[in-house]
Amino acid sequence: MNEDTEIHGNYLWLSSLIATAAVVALTLSFHLVRTAHSNDSYTFAQSLLDLTEALIPNLVAGLVAFLLLYWFFERRGLVPSQLDRKASEDRIVGSISAALVTSNATQGVRAMYPSFKQVDWTALINESNLRIDLVVNYFDSWIKDNEKSLIDFFKKPEAEMHLYIPDESDNNLIQQLQALYTEYSAVVMQEKIRNTEVRIQSVMTAAGARKSQLRVYRLNRRPTYALQRLDNRLAVFSAFDNGRKMGVECPSVVFDLQKLPTVAAYFEAELQFLAKQSNV
Repeated sequence: MNEDTEIHGNYLWLSSLIATAAVVALTLSFHLVRTAHSNDSYTFAQSLLDLTEALIPNLVAGLVAFLLLYWFFERRGLVPSQLDRKASEDRIVGSISAALVTSNATQGVRAMYPSFKQVDWTALINESNLRIDLVVNYFDSWIKDNEKSLIDFFKKPEAEMHLYIPDESDNNLIQQLQALYTEYSAVVMQEKIRNTEVRIQSVMTAAGARKSQLRVYRLNRRPTYALQRLDNRLAVFSAFDNGRKMGVECPSVVFDLQKLPTVAAYFEAELQFLAKQSNV
């Protein structure tokens, strides 16, 4: 039996002791009242008063006995102190965290963020040297926020970017996107898609990059998720908010694809499918 189990057992034992003492006191009080007043003329009010008078001394005696027992067990170390309880809680939390880190299910998860906005994009982009794949509905604000890191990326000799984005000229597709981004009109939606590519080109110009370093896949369907794959080594995966209100707030997961070959193969297959279903 480990220490946490022993502590839990001690608490259960003490709780049982209190409950038992209360039951004994109540039973004894009822017995005393019933013995003292067995005639039919005994009223409810009288019985309640006598019960209270009989119950109080028994409860006081039980409480005193419990306090003495508690003091005895605490002196013997059978009742954990506040510091012991805190240490026990820390051990439990530490054990859970260690299990998550070492489990097969999460060892390929580099990071998890409560919000897409909290992802450390600067670090991720700076680590990238070869290719960044972006599967998005639009990304104009993201490009603006990460302009410096993207310029540095495009300055690298082998850097390239593949952009998978809805076809802005497809009116039916724009209507589908409006259902998701209710704050935007059709015109604004088209502008944000267009500005995504325009801002990438502006970044490339600032970096002195070649036009061939950007490849755009204009999708005939809207993506059902957001994906940013970096050097086929890391991938940031996010959902789209159904209850969106002026800005994305969905959680995001950063996968280490080198530790998750099955996930890496899944993303590669998805990108190949989108490429085939697009207008380059």
